[in-house]
Formats: sequence, C-alpha cells, structure tokens
Amino acid sequence: MMIYSTDIKENLLHLMRMDKLALLLTAMLLAIGVMFIRCAGMDYGGTPTKLWILQCVWILIGFCAYFACAMADYKSLGKHSWIIFLAGLMLLAMVYVSGAKDFNHRSVLKLPGINIQVSEPMKAASLLFTAWLLSHPLLKFSPLPPFAVWLIVTMLPFGMVIMHGDYGTALVFLPFSFTILFINGLKWRWLFISIAAIILLTPPCFTSLGSFRKLRILVFMRPQCVAIIDSAKPIISPETHQNLHNKLDDFINDLASKTPNIKKTPDGKVKLDTWNADQAINSVGSGRIMGTGYMKGRQHTLGFLPRTVAPTDFIFSVIAEESGFVGALTLVTIFILLIIMTFRTAYLADDAFGTSIAVGAAIIFATHALINIGMCIGLSPIIGIPLPFVSYGGSSIIGMMMIAGLVQSVHARISDNQKEGVESNDGQD
Repeated sequence: MMIYSTDIKENLLHLMRMDKLALLLTAMLLAIGVMFIRCAGMDYGGTPTKLWILQCVWILIGFCAYFACAMADYKSLGKHSWIIFLAGLMLLAMVYVSGAKDFNHRSVLKLPGINIQVSEPMKAASLLFTAWLLSHPLLKFSPLPPFAVWLIVTMLPFGMVIMHGDYGTALVFLPFSFTILFINGLKWRWLFISIAAIILLTPPCFTSLGSFRKLRILVFMRPQCVAIIDSAKPIISPETHQNLHNKLDDFINDLASKTPNIKKTPDGKVKLDTWNADQAINSVGSGRIMGTGYMKGRQHTLGFLPRTVAPTDFIFSVIAEESGFVGALTLVTIFILLIIMTFRTAYLADDAFGTSIAVGAAIIFATHALINIGMCIGLSPIIGIPLPFVSYGGSSIIGMMMIAGLVQSVHARISDNQKEGVESNDGQD
C-alpha cells in the first residue's frame, strides 16, 4: 500500500474529511502566538523585533508538514514507521556527537543555514512508531511482554535526549508512550510497579542532577511548601509553625549542601535564584481581569521578564498580562477544545493504531500545556517546555504540526458508518 494516493480526487477528499474544527483551533493558537511574540520583542530592537516574522515562516513550513502528514495514509505510514524512528535516533546521536549547546544542554543540530532541535520532531516519530508497535496484533505473540517492548522503545529516545541534557523534553516521551501502552491492554500490576519504581527512583535521580537543575526544583519546592505550612497556621501553635519552617530550611540546605556553585546568605542558608519564576507569576497577576491591553505590557517591556524567555517558555505570562484572566481563560479553553477534538478522533478511529495515535497526540498537547502554564503560575518546575503552537521556535512548531497532521490523517480515514453511528447516538441523546 502506498503512503500517498496518486489520485488527485482521493487526496482532495481526504482534505475535505479532515476535522475542520481542530484545524481552526490550531490556526487560532498559531495566530495568538504570532501576536504576542510580536509584543514580547517590540521594544528591544534587533533580532527580538523580528521573531514574529520568523515565526510566520516556521508556521508556513509547519503547515506544509501538517498537510503532508494529513494526506498520508497513516496505516501505510505505520508500516514504515520503524525507518522514521531509526532515522530520528540517528539524528539524536549526531546531536550528541556534534550538536551545539543551547540553554545549558546540547540539543541543537547545526545544518547549513538552519539549527534544528531534533528532539521536537522526534516526538512525532516516536508517537507514530510506538502507536504502531504497541497496537500491532502480533505483539501478543512476542516473546517479550508488552511492558518490556514499551520500555525498550521508549528508553531509546528518552535516554538519548537525557544524554543531551534536555531533561524537560525527555520527560514528555514518558506520559504519551505509557498511555498508548495502557490503552492497548497493559496489565494493572505493571502500572503499580511503574508507580512504585518512580517513587523509589526519585531520590537517587535528584541526587544525580547537576546544580542548575537542582536549583530549578528547589525554586519550585520552597514556595509550595511554605504555602502549605502557612495554611496550617490557624490550627497549629506558633512554636510548631516556626519549627516546620526551620525543618524546611534545614531540608533544602541539606539537599543543596552537596551541590557546588549555589549562592548562600551570610548565615549559611541557601540563596535561591527565583527571579524568572517570580517575574512570570507577577506578569500573570498584573493582568488582572481584562489585562493591561495589547502591546501595553510592562513586565516584559521593562525587562523584568527576561527577553530571552518571554517569547518562548513564558509566552503565557505575556498573554496573561496583556489580555488578563479573560484572555488566559480563552487560550486555555482553546487548548481544552483541541484536546477534546483529538480524543474524539481517537474514539471514532477505525482501528487500535489510529486510536493510539490520537490518544498519544492528545497526551502530548496536554502535557506541554499543563507544564508550560504551570511554570508561569508556579505550579510546576521551570523545565523549558514550550507552549504548543504558541511559543516561539521552529522545531517546536514543525514537530507539533506533524503530530496534529497525523491526527488529521486518522480523522480523514474514519469510515462513514463510524461517523453516522456517533451522529445518530447524539440525536437520540
């Protein structure tokens, strides 16, 4: 079976059968991203003022990838997914050998005239291959249990991205691949074993982290712990309240004692650099209900929210400041609707492979959105994960558009009886 049909009418039919609401929602997110990337660099001069133009170029390339994936027959593409997966692993290996460092980790592959963060499109390659492998009927006859197969396939890209030093991106490979495994018949005992393993491995994993990443986790941990202790103040004695604060300080100091290059106060306590986290939260809070107005934000304009991260990791803070709670809620609603549409495609899909692709894509979108927005409001550590379709970045845009295109490929090939069945059920309800 060919990946692309040579019949022009058939290709046009597939385009007409795409999920038009999902396409509209994706376009809305891209447009919002361009608008506020322009805001984030408007007063700096030089390259930052041109980022929104570059983003438009990446979006055009991304739409080419989007429609290329949407028009491809996902079932035929799945049969060749192992080639795509191996090619991605080879590119990740090239990054480790000759890649350039970017934000304290080696993750960028330099090609003539362009830099590519290979781990972003690798998510699409890993999604396709993992979905095909774990949903394949022959997996039942494999000498290895499905969990072992999942572990091998997932740990390859996960481990290679970890070797690049990009821990945040590496973590994204785990939720979507594990969810695909779960919906394809993972036994509950493996789920409990995985949870137990995560709990047991967390302390040694934290100890093995470098000082830069330990700082990020400590910056996240301290405010949350302080808030929990202070919330209990009305029901505990002042001595107990102070005791808990002292124990928290001792715990953080003990964790940081083996970490070099961490600043300390004259009394020997750890001095955490919370600037980016604090300014991101201040930006969100200063927007209030209706925001300061488009292109009237102060936090990023005055440089409190650093210009290096405002258009990328903290674009949600820029949006929340200028459009307020209403704008932020609108953005979150668009994401929720897009994820719902993706799950709808999973429900309607003709086979387990199509369902696995759509469910995995929905989990990728949700993971990125939850962590990125959480970073901006202090609910997750700052680990450098972009907001899908909104944050600046060519590799991120192309990778996410490829994933969204794969979902459209599944949706365009849903049989008519499936759609009619759902519509009739909706009518009865």
